[in-house]
Amino acid sequence: MRTEQRVHFDAENPKLRYLELGFGQGVSLVVHAAAREGEFWGNDIGPGHVAHAKKLAATVDADIHILPDSFKELIARQDLRQFDVITLHGIWTWISEEDGQVVIELANAFGTRRLLYIPNCAAGWAAATELRQLLIAYAKYASAPETPANIKVQQAMLFAGGLASAGSAYFRANPTVGAQLQAVAGRDTTYLAHEFLGDTGGCRRFTRSLLVCSLRASSSWALRFFLSTAIASRSTSAGVQ
Repeated sequence: MRTEQRVHFDAENPKLRYLELGFGQGVSLVVHAAAREGEFWGNDIGPGHVAHAKKLAATVDADIHILPDSFKELIARQDLRQFDVITLHGIWTWISEEDGQVVIELANAFGTRRLLYIPNCAAGWAAATELRQLLIAYAKYASAPETPANIKVQQAMLFAGGLASAGSAYFRANPTVGAQLQAVAGRDTTYLAHEFLGDTGGCRRFTRSLLVCSLRASSSWALRFFLSTAIASRSTSAGVQ
């Protein structure tokens, strides 16, 4: 059975304060800012992502703050206050344990008002975890150490594509992985290197109990923590009050 919960913001304070961690191309950040009154902040360490987000932001009349900061740099800023919403789309399972702890610190430091939203977590990409490990292993052991990361990922993608074309048992058993490989094959190689070759020790599973306990360790958290349907089950979405 699917359960739904809604968050109601204070009608006396209609200006939403929103923070998006790792905003990627900046689309969701800018769309949300254009859709309602508020103060919208976001960070991303990719120079190309930041440039694209700024270009998008220039097309709307909204209060948008685009930062090129890492999570550690973000938490050290003195100009951030509490946020109604903190979100990170598809970030949690691809960052290191260290960065995961910084995200929790960010949530505890600045998210004391309403909602932390973490969609697009591991379960939906679980079948592709081994693909990512294959790409990392190929880049590490089959490419020369001095080879730039964007070339390493290109070589690794070609190798994986060759296995898929040859009818590898893994790709036959997981046809969606082959489709995912084809879908990203034409993407910018700098993006692919960032997405697939980051040394995070593998795709982190979403450990709900550990994360919720870590967030609740701060007594200031007035939190509704939402799990997307992708990480609960195929038919159920859960909320933790």
